[in-house]
Order: sequence, then C-alpha cells, then structure tokens
Amino acid sequence: MKINKVMILGFLLFAFFYFSPHTAEATTDIDNEQLNKATISEDEKNEKKVVSPNEIEDEPVSEIEDPLDNEEEENGLEKDILEGKSSEEDSPNASTAEVEITAEETLNEEEELPEHEAEVEEPTKEANESIEEDLVDADLVDENEEDQLETFSVQVAEAPFQFGDRHNDIVDIKKKLNKVGFGGITETTLFGSWMETRVKQFQSYYGLSITGEADDATLKKLDEVYNSPFQEGKRHNDTATLKEKLNRVGYGYITVTTLYGSFMDKQVRKFQKDYGLRVNGIMDEVTLNKLNAEVANAPFQKGDHHNDIVEIKKKLNRIGFDGISETALYGSWMETRVKQFQSYYGLSATGKADAATTKKLDEVYNSPFQEGKRHNDITTLKEKLNRVGYGYITITTLYGSFMDKQVRKFQKDHGLRVNGIMDEVTLKKLNAEISKTPFQKGDRHNDIVGIKKKLNRIGFGGISETTLYGSWMETRVKQFQSYYGLSATGKADAATTKKLDEVYNSPFQQGKRHSDTTELKEKLNQLGYGYITVTTLYGSFMDKQVRKFQKDNGLRVNGIADEVTVAKINKAVKNNVVKIFLDPGHGGHDPGGEGYGLQEKNIVLDIALRTAEVLAKHYIGVEVMLSRTTDKFIELTERARMANNWNADYFVSFHTNAFNGEASGFESFIHNGEVSKETRDRHSDIHNYLAKKLPINDRGMKEANFNVLRNSNMPSILLEYMFIDNKNENSLLKSSSYRQSLGKLTADAIANSFNLKRR
Repeated sequence: MKINKVMILGFLLFAFFYFSPHTAEATTDIDNEQLNKATISEDEKNEKKVVSPNEIEDEPVSEIEDPLDNEEEENGLEKDILEGKSSEEDSPNASTAEVEITAEETLNEEEELPEHEAEVEEPTKEANESIEEDLVDADLVDENEEDQLETFSVQVAEAPFQFGDRHNDIVDIKKKLNKVGFGGITETTLFGSWMETRVKQFQSYYGLSITGEADDATLKKLDEVYNSPFQEGKRHNDTATLKEKLNRVGYGYITVTTLYGSFMDKQVRKFQKDYGLRVNGIMDEVTLNKLNAEVANAPFQKGDHHNDIVEIKKKLNRIGFDGISETALYGSWMETRVKQFQSYYGLSATGKADAATTKKLDEVYNSPFQEGKRHNDITTLKEKLNRVGYGYITITTLYGSFMDKQVRKFQKDHGLRVNGIMDEVTLKKLNAEISKTPFQKGDRHNDIVGIKKKLNRIGFGGISETTLYGSWMETRVKQFQSYYGLSATGKADAATTKKLDEVYNSPFQQGKRHSDTTELKEKLNQLGYGYITVTTLYGSFMDKQVRKFQKDNGLRVNGIADEVTVAKINKAVKNNVVKIFLDPGHGGHDPGGEGYGLQEKNIVLDIALRTAEVLAKHYIGVEVMLSRTTDKFIELTERARMANNWNADYFVSFHTNAFNGEASGFESFIHNGEVSKETRDRHSDIHNYLAKKLPINDRGMKEANFNVLRNSNMPSILLEYMFIDNKNENSLLKSSSYRQSLGKLTADAIANSFNLKRR
C-alpha cells in the first residue's frame, strides 16, 4: 500500500514534538521545508557519514566504471527494498513524492541525507509504537512490507562471509587481499560487491571454486599466500634456489642468500608484471610455476654460473666430448664442446645448453646400450658387430666389457666419437656397414634362415632352412642372381637381397589383388592360357595358368608373374598380335562414287573409323593403322607403301560401288595374280561372314588388278559394300546407325578370320 511521505513525516514530527522535553524549542526552529526531510540519530551520524562516489568503500575510482553501483552497498541496504527504487528517482527538493516505508524501517535502517538538508532528532520509542499501531490498524502495512522488515533487520555475520555481510573479521580479509595483489578494497567491515569481485578473482587465480564467498578453502589459501615465507623480509633455505632461477631467466644480479630482500621483491614484481601475473612481490605457487616453466626453456650459455652446469659437464665428458673441468662456470671450452655435441647429433650448433641439447645429452648418457646394461636388442647388435668383423662376441643380452671394447674399436675405425655407447650415430654407421657386408659360404646367422625361405618360395628351392650358409645355398644364390640379371657371385649382397624381397613380395601372386592383374589375364587368354575370368584377383586358376606358361617357356615355375615372366608374356603377345591396315578409299579432291547427295570418300572413311574402334576396344591381340583419318587425298601406291612399311599382317580397302543406278549388292576382291593360300582363305572368311549378315544381294567373291591389291606385300582384300547410286542402298548408307553396323560387322569378320579373342 502506498503511503504519502508528508503523512508519515507529519506523524513522526507530531510524536517528536509531543513527547520531547524540547518540544517548544524545536517547534520554533522548524520551518515548512524541514517537514519534508528525513532524520538520523546523533550516534548514527558519528558512526557513518554520507560519502561521495570517490569515497565509496571497496571501490577504487580507477577500477569501477559506475561508482553508484556500490553506493547502495556502502551507504545502506535499505534502498534495495524500496519498490520501484523510488528513492533513487526522487529529487532532493521534492516535497510530494510517495515512497513505501514503515515506521520501524525509519528507526532501524541507515538512510542517507543530502548534505544541504537539516537534521531532525529521532522520535521517541513510544511515539514510534503509537504510529506503527495506527498504521497497522489502518491496514497501511501489508505482508510484503513485514517480510522486508525481517530481511533488513540487523544481522550477525559468520564465516563463510558473503556479499552483504558485516563483520570485524572482514577487515582482516580485505587487508590480506590488498596485500596479495587483489587490492583497491577499502578496509571496512562490509562485504561489498567490489570485495565479492576481488574474492572471485582470487579464487580463479589460485584454482579454487569461484563463488565470491570467503569460505574455508578461500581463507586457507589467502592465509597461505599472505604468510608465505617467500616475501620481503623473510628468510628460507629455498630462497637461494629461487634467486638462482631468477638470475638465470634474466631477472638477475640478485645476491644468492636465504634472505628475501627488497631487491628480490623488486625483481619478483618485475617478473610478475612481465608475465601478466598478480604483482605482489610474493613467490606464490602461480609465480613459481611460471618461473619453473621459463627456467626449463632458458638455456645455459657462456658466462653462466649454476650448479646444474656441473652435471652437464659430467655427461659431456662421459660420452666423448671430454676434457671439461667440472665446475659451475659455463666457459668458452664448454661452449665449444656443446657446439661439437650439437653438430654431431644433428642439432642447431648454438653452443647453448638449451632444452633440445640437454634432452639429447640425457638420451645418450642414459642409453641402454652401454657397458653393464641389459637389453633384448643387444643380441642383434652383437650379431651385426660379429658380421662386420668386430666379432667373437658371445650373443647374450648383456652389454659387457668386451662388447664395449669392440664398439670403441668400431667407433675409432670409422671416425666416430669413442665412448663405447651404441648411440644413434654409431648404430647408423653399423647398419651401413652391414648393408655392404654380404652373407657368404661358411657364415652362420639367423637372417640366413629368412633368405633360404624366400629362395625356396620363388623357385630356387631344396635348401634346408638353417642358419648355415652352405655350398648348396651358394649354388642357389648364383642361379637366382643369373636368372634376374645380377652379378653371379654366390654372395647374398644388398642387391641380391633387395631383388629377392621384390620377387618374394610381388603383388602378382596367388591371393593378392592389383589393377594390372586384369591386363595380365587378358594377355594369357590371348596366348591360349585362357578361360581366366578377368578381374583384379590373382586366384588359384591364374596361378595354375602362370605356372603352365612358365613351364612351357622354360622359366622358373613359381606361379609369380615376376619381371622375367611378364617380359616373356609381353614378347609372346607382341609376336601374337595381328596388325590390320585399314584403307578408306578416295579422299580430298577425289570424292569417289556419288549418289543422292552422298560421296563415297565420306561414307567409307566413317565405316573404316568405326571398324578400327570396334577392333581396338573389343578385341585383344590386334593393332590397327589407317591410311587416313580425315578427308585428304593419298596416292594409291602410297597407301600400299604405308602398309608395307608398318609390316601389316592384313590390308583391307573400303569402297562403295556405283554404276547405273540400278545395280545393287555386296562384292569383294583380291588380286587376280598369284596370291597365297592365306589370301584366299581370308577372302572366303570375311566375304562369307559379311554376306550372311548384310540384307542385300551377294554379288560374289571376285579378283581384279587393283593398285592397292597389287602393291601390298601382305594378304589383302577390297570391299565394295553396296551401290551408292542405288536409291535403296543409298538410303541405308545415309544412316549413321547403319554405318555403325557395317563397321562392327567388318571388325567382327576380321576377328573371326584371325581368331581374335574378345576383351
């Protein structure tokens, strides 16, 4: 319920004047303007003053965008309960504004007065009670206002402290927060919004749950940082180490003692500022973690003094970069040795002991491949040393003194750092020497078993798979080398083992798939090792046919399409390829026969091109060449010469007939001179095949003294498909689909005569 300010103040002033012994004096001093002003007791005035925004507790001007945000917190929480915040909106001079308030709120809560307003003494208790009873009787106080009375009654705060609390201990918390770098908090008893912000920042910084409440965990961490032994004026044994670390990362010239002095504090603050940390001069856990991270990335270099340098020198001396006095000084000789170490192990040769350098140094120094240590791979290393002539080492997992001696000898002989350690450089050199050292007759080695196994698999078999390189193995190796074109030494050298692996792991063997397997299958089918389904799988039937081909051609029978077998297949296919020369008649200025808008030169060129396409795409074992592929004129003798130079197996000349417009039908010609039986046989094959397929009159197989037939060195035929000047046959020739049909029929007729296999 809304209550007029004037009414309330009127009641208050009436009660004050009525019950106060100074009523008479007060009445004469109060004018109409003072009737609209709030009151505050003398005790409250002494305890609390009205402050300007720049004097608000908890909020420094530099860190608060809107000082009024915290003014409510510092100058009285009662403003939060005023419905609609009307008191914030009222003008100080307003005399008629309305506000929700109770008599008890007026008495118990702090209220700000503008500085220009006069103060009026507090009403008596009896007057307040009388007024409150009158208000309740008049139904002027509702339930919500009663709740607000309870909410804003004076509270006694206890930890955990939170926003809105008042307590003497809060002063101490604020003092500590200010000290450890979360400052700018006015040190009063109120837990305000700025303090809540600072607590949240503190919690976030130190990895605590971000609640804004000063709970036990927060207070414990605050005490830990505040009371840290690593701050100005304190002594601790570990302070010396901290100073060394700061000196190392460039915040130096600190005398290394246990005292955390003012210069140490200054350097820590500089470090904190440079790395975006809380600047408090305390070496807290966050600062220490960052310092350690920077130390890890900070290399030792010439001129440095540090105890860790002694350990680095010790390791360098051990692994062959020696002659360094093991002191804490990083001198010029150490810098030289570090550069040599870096260069030797492939690092950037800076002369600084950076992270990569110390990591590699530790790796070599702690290698499992040095005297006194055991490792499963040591047996392999011993076998390799024995093989390259640094032998007589017993094959065990122990890296003994004799192994150390042989490694040092190997290192010395090959210009390496002599340290007796099988490091990466030594191992690389050993492997290089191994590749140059072939197995030979009389050797024993586990790897010899693998070589024998592979030789047995690829057709050089009958070898007992033991570790001994015997005389029969030597014979088989010589046979293998000779078969694959290598130098036949009988030694399993690098070239021999490489070729052996290549054949043994060929993708062209049973059970494997490869895109080129389809072509191999087509070629085998063409050569008569056929009926193989053309897929990418090298199956058991393919294996069987390859073995048959190898046996028939005197090759090593292993079922693998190795380079020797493939070369033999390709040669056989080449020898088995039929070379067909197609000659479209006429061309250029010579149109040939004409009729109903068609010219022979164009018709026969189209048919010949389609014939070539069908042969190439649908048949294997055939090559095609054309005398012309465009509309150009070629002399008749030149056409025959082209076929002769290409070594064609068969010559086909394409023509159409023309006579009187009435003649019709298909006919073919061979030379009328002395011809081979093959010429006559193929003439019969091709003519009869076409005659049966074409829906026209068969004019028969004929002979004539045509130029191309007379001058070609191979069997030849000239086709006269039909009559271009015959209206019915012309209409057929005019159709593109019919010409396609003629091209396919001609290709099929040729394939049928030569027994070509379809793809």
